[in-house]
Amino acid sequence: YEISLGLVGSEMCIRDRLEQGQYAKAETLFRRAVAGCTEKLGATHQETLISTNNLALALKNQKGKPKQDEAARLFRRVLAAQEATLGTDHGDTLMTAGNLAALLSKQGEHAEALPLERRTLAGLEARLGAEHPHTLIAVNNLAKTLEQRRRFDEAEPRLRRALAGEEARHGPSHPHTVRAVWRLAAFFDGIDEGAPQGAREIPLAPSRGPLPFAYQVAEFHAG
Repeated sequence: YEISLGLVGSEMCIRDRLEQGQYAKAETLFRRAVAGCTEKLGATHQETLISTNNLALALKNQKGKPKQDEAARLFRRVLAAQEATLGTDHGDTLMTAGNLAALLSKQGEHAEALPLERRTLAGLEARLGAEHPHTLIAVNNLAKTLEQRRRFDEAEPRLRRALAGEEARHGPSHPHTVRAVWRLAAFFDGIDEGAPQGAREIPLAPSRGPLPFAYQVAEFHAG
């Protein structure tokens, strides 16, 4: 299953820049795509919302509060439009809710991120099943926010669930499984007498190239 979003014209090659980490270049190209879609199709057309979501992803992965704040505004705009036109449980809506939640968590807005992450996880479980890769991403993201909220008793079983799901799907030596092991190990290493050692990044397993969703808090891509 892919969360069903079409791509406009040359947007696939722009997405390649996004996935290769060329976020500034992707931002420039996505701004053009958003402007073009808005002019021809309108601000709430689904193709415009796809381009807007991808622009927000490019901004989210760059440094600086202005970039992060703009990404949050764009995600909120897309989410509101999708809820109004597609409904709260549509796959596209859930994707956007998950991306907004990941950004809020990154910004330390855990109280706002948490209900969005729970909603995303519940929706993906209902649509895709408990062991689907997108569901496991949502499990991991929720676990990280729970950890930073010091709710360790809730975070640990979700990290274990994510690890079990990756191992069942890929085997014990796959990079996704190894990364899940690192996350669980970092969780225990980061606890000292019941308190986390700050909001440090969880180390990723070495690989020969960028792994899917290799962002500190995993994200959902349009396409």
